[in-house]
Amino acid sequence: MKNIKKSFLLLVIISICCGKAFGQVCHPWGSASQNSDTGQLNIAKNRAVEPIPGDAAVSVTLQDLLAKPTGEDKTRFAELEGKYVYTEGYVASIPEEEGPESCNCRKAMKSKKNGDLHIYIGETASAANTQCIIVEFTPKFKTTHPDYASMVAKGKHVRVSGYLIYDFEHEINAVNTCGKCTGKIWRKTCWEIHPVLKLETIK
Repeated sequence: MKNIKKSFLLLVIISICCGKAFGQVCHPWGSASQNSDTGQLNIAKNRAVEPIPGDAAVSVTLQDLLAKPTGEDKTRFAELEGKYVYTEGYVASIPEEEGPESCNCRKAMKSKKNGDLHIYIGETASAANTQCIIVEFTPKFKTTHPDYASMVAKGKHVRVSGYLIYDFEHEINAVNTCGKCTGKIWRKTCWEIHPVLKLETIK
């Protein structure tokens, strides 16, 4: 019996070690190459959900974030990309649990709610998704806020604080970058607050 237990324990240890050896642990750059554009984007998405001490959030209006660009959308907030910012708006639709993505090594499952949460923020509670910016709760945020679902009920007026990034992978899905696309548009801009560090209800 003791030998069986020892053999079982040995198998568990070998499985864990082999899992790490064969890359089953997801790195901050996800399933992309570390130095690729997507890998660097994933690192930004997977940042810790704590602001740098003494780092005050910069206000960016939702109207500015959603505005139709006069030039390239991706250059509009270049000076703020990666910075800690906040904006205010309304949760315009029921948030969506995301499944496998490059940033989570394509391991997350919607049914397990262990991926990111897409939240559409608009200037009104009735705004269409195509008139919204997307902000995202990451698994780290969800772990420290187990009541996260109640924080983003449809129609809530909220202040969202987090890091501003440009998700270039969705340029074909955004009005501001692909206005002539058909059947693929589900957001206004590729600019996101991701990860969200704090969400407050405005009364």
